Amino acid sequence: DVATGRVVAMRSGGTLWFFAEHPWASSGAATGPSRISASTDGENWRNIGEVPGPASFGMLDVPLVSFSKNVPGDGIFRVEGTDLTSLRLVAIPGSPQVPSLFTSAPRAELWSFRGSGAAVSADGGRTWRDASRGLAGRLAGLFSANGIVYAIGDGAYFWDPDRAEWLVADVRGGKTDAVFQLGDRVILQDLPGGLWRYPP
Repeated sequence: DVATGRVVAMRSGGTLWFFAEHPWASSGAATGPSRISASTDGENWRNIGEVPGPASFGMLDVPLVSFSKNVPGDGIFRVEGTDLTSLRLVAIPGSPQVPSLFTSAPRAELWSFRGSGAAVSADGGRTWRDASRGLAGRLAGLFSANGIVYAIGDGAYFWDPDRAEWLVADVRGGKTDAVFQLGDRVILQDLPGGLWRYPP
């Protein structure tokens, strides 16, 4: 049996909606590419292309991410075009395959992570550089607080832009399983299942 998973995101400014449709086998294995559609009103949709695996939507101008580790090729696809009729997906050569995209302030950098590594882009996802120096162990996610980017998982780190490396942060003890951020609010879920909130 194959089911369809759907992810919907709204473009910054609220002018475009994007829809990702990806088939999943009942066993949980990925079964094919994600079909991406766009709309200006939420009712009329146009297919704008496919990405090789499960898709998620990033921030800024909604780059798309294919993050299945079993899928070869480029990981990030930009949405380009001037209106709904000309929108298309364009692969970014050499881009990472990641499960998450995250925008930090005040530098407006685009961050991604996978496993125990991270990458950063200063031009909206067009080019990327490795930003894994200082990290060790599994990462659960990234978040931003007071203008500082943090990485957390088996350990906790903060990014030092002057040294271009991660330093150990005194965020909280234990291991983190998931990170959720909405505005200035950050929720951390530890491996036993407990929730931690910042600010408290």
